[in-house]
Amino acid sequence: MFILYVLYSTYLLFFGFYRSYGLSEGYYPVNLIPLTTIWEYAMHITDYPVYVWFNNLIGNILLFVPLGALLPLLVRSCRGWVRMMLISFLMTMFIEVMQYMLQVGTLDVDDMLLNVCGGMIGYGCYKIVRMLLISLSRVGPQQSPPLP
Repeated sequence: MFILYVLYSTYLLFFGFYRSYGLSEGYYPVNLIPLTTIWEYAMHITDYPVYVWFNNLIGNILLFVPLGALLPLLVRSCRGWVRMMLISFLMTMFIEVMQYMLQVGTLDVDDMLLNVCGGMIGYGCYKIVRMLLISLSRVGPQQSPPLP
């Protein structure tokens, strides 16, 4: 499942949606000021089609939720908050720089913030499910009452 997630994410990040944006004009914007893009969409949400702000805000979060949920299942050393945050940050930094260098997207620090949030949401989901499974395994199977 993790391999499918990586393949699909790679497609979305480097080939899907509007990845030829700016290609004909040779213009590739860079945003290094935190919250600029997020604030722009929040303040002018009606000025953009739904798919644009949804992909940029919600999509950037959702894209990294599986990373935070699946990686700790596969790699035991990724089971800490700090380590998962660092991995999410390094992965998203690599993606942003590659998108810019390959000229298939913009380099935006807000994408990085949203991706890390998604990774941490996924990790939180992993921790909750893990705690529930551990507590259920301690309780054991429920015994049914004897029949009259």
